[in-house]
Amino acid sequence: MTTTTIMGLPSFSARLFNTGASKDAKRLEDFLANVLTSYRRVAPRDSTLADLSRIYSECRAEGWDGYSARPISPEAYHAAVRFILALPAVLPMPDVVPEPDGELSLEWDFGEWRALSLSIGRGGRIAYAALLGKEKRGTRSEIFDDVISPEILSTIWEVAHG
Repeated sequence: MTTTTIMGLPSFSARLFNTGASKDAKRLEDFLANVLTSYRRVAPRDSTLADLSRIYSECRAEGWDGYSARPISPEAYHAAVRFILALPAVLPMPDVVPEPDGELSLEWDFGEWRALSLSIGRGGRIAYAALLGKEKRGTRSEIFDDVISPEILSTIWEVAHG
């Protein structure tokens, strides 16, 4: 790795592969691999949060859908942000969909017979429906208190991994 100065700030360049053989070189390689792995887990969450923010901005007025949709409530928006932040990094991030009743839907779709739609409304109420195969469906409602229930986490995992 070489260090140069650009505009008074240090700039680093490095090879894309490790040519070192020492223990320190191996530790550095492992450290950089962990940084990249962490970034890959954070980047989808950041993208989902950006989508959520954009949708909230676009859907805050009455009739945002061209008809009579209610505005997305600030409570639903903030609950959705907290929900996404609470998702473990090993789970896939959802798509964000505004609902005409003023709630937000978080959706995971993995093809035919594997989907989950989770609706977040005022007061932290979550209602969800899952399709987990041709014969297996599930619906449930609960209150989100900033901790995602084991049932929801296992449902997301099952939808994502079959």
